[in-house]
Amino acid sequence: MKALSRLMILMAAVAVALCSVTPAAFGASRLIYSDEFNGPLDTMAWTTALPWGSHHPGVESGELQEYDPANTILANGIMKLVSNNNAQNGYAYTSGIVSSFPRDKFSYGYFELRAKLPEGRGIWPSFWLVADSPTELEIDIMEVLGDHPNRIWQVAHLNHSQTFYHFENIENSPTDFHTYGADWQPTYTKWYIDGVLTGTHNATTPPDPVTICINTAIGGWAGPPSPATVFPVSFDIDYLRVYDKKPKGPLTISPNKTVNYGASTKAGGVLYSSTGTAMPGQPIALFKSYNGSTWTKSADATTSASGTYSFALIKPSRKTYYQTRFDGGLGSLQEFSRRMTVRARPYVSAPKAPKTMRRSRYYTVYGHLKPRHKSGTYPVRIYRYKKTKSGKWKRYGYVKARARNYRSYTKYYKKLKLTSKGRWRLRAYAPADSRHATRWSSKYDYVTVK
Repeated sequence: MKALSRLMILMAAVAVALCSVTPAAFGASRLIYSDEFNGPLDTMAWTTALPWGSHHPGVESGELQEYDPANTILANGIMKLVSNNNAQNGYAYTSGIVSSFPRDKFSYGYFELRAKLPEGRGIWPSFWLVADSPTELEIDIMEVLGDHPNRIWQVAHLNHSQTFYHFENIENSPTDFHTYGADWQPTYTKWYIDGVLTGTHNATTPPDPVTICINTAIGGWAGPPSPATVFPVSFDIDYLRVYDKKPKGPLTISPNKTVNYGASTKAGGVLYSSTGTAMPGQPIALFKSYNGSTWTKSADATTSASGTYSFALIKPSRKTYYQTRFDGGLGSLQEFSRRMTVRARPYVSAPKAPKTMRRSRYYTVYGHLKPRHKSGTYPVRIYRYKKTKSGKWKRYGYVKARARNYRSYTKYYKKLKLTSKGRWRLRAYAPADSRHATRWSSKYDYVTVK
C-alpha cells in the first residue's frame, strides 16, 4: 500500500516542511508534518544520530550497537533501519536511527508511524519522543522486544520516573505493516495501534518541545542477541505523520468480531475528510485476506448521505481479515482503513455415547465439527460430569479426542470409560486454533452407568 498517497494529505493542503508546533498553533485537526520516505533522506529534517547528537548510547545503557548513517537506507518508498552483527569502533553491532534533533521539535500533537518490525532476541525497535529539558519528558509510542514481537509496549516518563506503562498484544508476522500512534495533549496521552485506542494516561504534561526518534537498539532492555538471532534485520518504515491532534478516520471500519459458523455479519464504517466532515457518494471497496498479506477485492459500495457504508460478510468459516479502501478517483489517491479481523466459532455437536454403559468398560464416543478442521491433530475435549446425591453436577476432567475429516465436516471420537455407577453427562469443547475461535457444544449427552 506504500505508493498510495493518503486522502488526508491532499485535503489538508498544508506544507510538509518540519516545523515547531506550540499549543497556540492548534485549531481544527490539521497535518503538521509528513514524510513518506520516498527518498533520499531529507537531511534538513532528520539526522542519523541519537537526539543528543551521539552515534552510540554509552556503555552504561547495556546497548551493543553503534549507529552508522550507512544503515539508514531509503528505497522503493520505504526507509529501512538495518541492524547487522559487524563490529565497529568497539561495538559488536551496527544499526540505524533517525531523529529530528537538532532541526525542529514539537509540543503536543498526534504522531503516527506505519512500519514493519524486526524480530529476534536482542532486537529492540522503538518509536519515541524525548524532551531535552529538566523534566526528561519521554513518550514511548512503540517499543518491542524482538523475542516477543507481538507485544507492543507503550510507556511515558516524566521527572525521572515512569508514569505510565502498558503493553498490547497484536497479531503480527514478519510481513505485516501496522500503524502506531500517540495523541499527546496537555491533559492526556492516548496510544493507538491500527487506529484502535489501546492505552490512556490521564495526566497533565508540560509543553516541553520533543524530538522524534525512530531506531533499533541491540541489547539493553532486550538483552543480548542469542545464537538463533538472524542478522541482518530491518525496521521498515512506510511513513511518519504528525497532526496537531488526532484526526477522525479518515476511513473507519467495524471493530474485530467473533461469529458463529454459518452466521452472517457486516463490516461498515464512515469516510471523513481531514476536517472531520462525512463524505457522501464516494466509492468504497472491500478487500479480504486469510493470511494478512495476500488481499483480494470482494465487493464495492458507495457511501450514504451521512458518509456511512456497509458490506455483508456472508458466513465466514475461518479467521478472515478485512480492509476497506476509498478510491478518490485521482489515480494514485487512495485511503485504506485499518484491518478488521473476523473469527468464526465452529459448530460443535454434543458427544454421542450409548445411553447405558458398564462401569470401567471402554466405549466409543463421537461427534462432529463444522467446518472441517485438521485431521488427527485438533484436540477436541470431551468433559465428563457426574450427578451427586444433592442433585448437582460435579466435573471429572476431560479427555482429548482424535479427529478425522470427511467431505464437509470433521468427526471427533474417543474411547472412554466411566468408573462409577450413576448418572453422567458429556459435553464437547473445541479450543481455538489458528483459524477458529473457541466453542462449546450447546447440548450435553446423558449416560447411565451400571
